[in-house]
This record gives sequence, structure tokens and C-alpha cells, in this order.
Amino acid sequence: MEFGVLGPLSVSRGGAPLPVSGVHQRAVLAYLLLHGNEVIPTSRLLRTMWGDNAPRTARKMLQNAVSGLRGMLAAEEDAPILLTHAPGYLLQVDPARVDRHAFTDLAERGRAALRAGDPAGAAESLRLALGLWRGEPLADLVELGFDWPELNVLREARASAVEDRFEAELARGRHQDVVGELELAVTADPLRERLCGLLMLAAYRCGRQHEALAAYRSLRARLVAELGVEPGEALRTLERDILNQRPELEPPTHVGGPADV
Repeated sequence: MEFGVLGPLSVSRGGAPLPVSGVHQRAVLAYLLLHGNEVIPTSRLLRTMWGDNAPRTARKMLQNAVSGLRGMLAAEEDAPILLTHAPGYLLQVDPARVDRHAFTDLAERGRAALRAGDPAGAAESLRLALGLWRGEPLADLVELGFDWPELNVLREARASAVEDRFEAELARGRHQDVVGELELAVTADPLRERLCGLLMLAAYRCGRQHEALAAYRSLRARLVAELGVEPGEALRTLERDILNQRPELEPPTHVGGPADV
């Protein structure tokens, strides 16, 4: 069985979707997948499901959801095992069957390649990692009110991988190819300083110095107006370097690496 949390909750076997009945069953399964092979106390699951407004029957509803999940999993070969394990429940699942672990492995591989001076290999691994996403994490459950802190962790991991991929592409000298994507990404997430810096660098390398500086001014205005802070030192330094047309900002002349051979 394969499980997906990088988008609406999905359960499948060999690419064929398998149904998970009921909102409570889906929510319990999703949360246990986010904490696979970890004991989750019953009290934590109750808070996860109902917050501070759990009905008197909440514990019974949770038990029914767990029972239903066990029945669904027992009907499939090589399915995870959902155990009662004091003080709560434990889902024994192979991490390789959950898309978020594949994403993490590919993203780490991409970052390692970038550090090793292989931007082409880094970009490829990061593209594969980002290709696993099917939308917002657990979008179907979020729509129903289950927007857990763990999902913000996934969102941040995705945003960082996007930035790493753009950094790898710029290290390959592909500023012309990604500047449009960077503009869209900054529009969608206008307060991320690293993303803005990557757009500034790409625009500058495309001969659009005024647009690079305009991106900085736009971000600075937002940060001051919405958060009351100035951009960080790295972004301020990049703005000064662009104003001074520092040669260090020019595209790399050699972008080779193992993946380019």
C-alpha cells in the first residue's frame, strides 16, 4: 500500500485508489501517517480531532475510527499495522510507502549535490522531490478544519525545496529560464526573503537591474508595513551589490558537475 499526504489524503495499491470511509477515519489515519512508527497518546489524538471542544462521545468515536481503519488495513496485503500501544496508538508503516519520506530523501539528496558542486544533479533531485506534491498537504482535511501544526512544517519544507531548486538552476546559469517562475513564486509568497533574493539575482543576470531593485523595494515595503522589520543583512548586501554591479553577481562560467558529464 502507498500513502500520500502531499496533497489530499490518498491510499492506493499499485496506483489504484483505495477508499477510506468517514471523516474521522481519514483524519486519524492522516495524523498517524504524519507520525508513523511513533506512539501517539489518546489524549493527543482527541485534541487533534476536536481541540478543546471534544464531545462526550469523542473517545468512543475515536475508538470506532481506529476499529474501522484496522478493518480496512487487515483486508490488504502488506498493509501497515495499527496497534494499541499505551498510552495510545502506533501505526507501524514502512516510510518508503509514504510520499513525504520520499520527498524528504530527494530534497536532501538535492541539497547534498548542491553542496558538492553538482547543480545539475541538485536541480534534478529537487524537481523530482517537488513533483511528488499534488497540492496543499492534506488539502481535503484542511478544508474540513483539520489544519494541524505538522502541516506548516510540510509547507515550509516544500518552500525551502523550491528555493533550493531555484538556487541550483541559477548555479547552472539558467537565469533566463527561471526568472518567470521566480516572479510567480514571489507573487504567491511575497514575504520570503531568500526567494526575493533569488529573483533579484536572476533579474539582474537577465539585464533587468531596475526590476531586481524593484523586487527589493517591494519586499522591504511589505516587511515594514506588515511586520515592522527591515530585510535581513543578506538581502541588504545583495541590493548594494546590484547597485554597485559587483562582478561576483555575474553568471558562473563553469557549471559542470557529475550530472553534466
